[in-house]
Amino acid sequence: FPSASQAVRGALGIRDAVDRTRRSDPSFDARLRTAVHAGEPLIEHDDLLGHDVNITARLLDHCEPGEIVISEAARELAGRRLKRVSFSGKRRVKIRGLTTKVAIYSVDRNGGGPGTSG
Repeated sequence: FPSASQAVRGALGIRDAVDRTRRSDPSFDARLRTAVHAGEPLIEHDDLLGHDVNITARLLDHCEPGEIVISEAARELAGRRLKRVSFSGKRRVKIRGLTTKVAIYSVDRNGGGPGTSG
């Protein structure tokens, strides 16, 4: 995504679509874990590589099924634009390969329910 706020909107939209499908089709049992981080990936052909891509992938280790987590770096960027989204449950987590812990938050709609844009 070109911005952290667009990544959060996309993650919320995907989670809402999965939740709608789960409600309408009980045999559909998918629950996604989603992580959002902001940084400068290395672009090589069609691949995104590098430190920030690895952090994003490792944030998933701290994400429950159905949850969206966001790093503090991305929250600072996205929070300026997303008025109907809440970032709660700040926790500091150990990311393999880093010497310091990373602050992450859970992402939810702020009372607007599915389909509410940020």
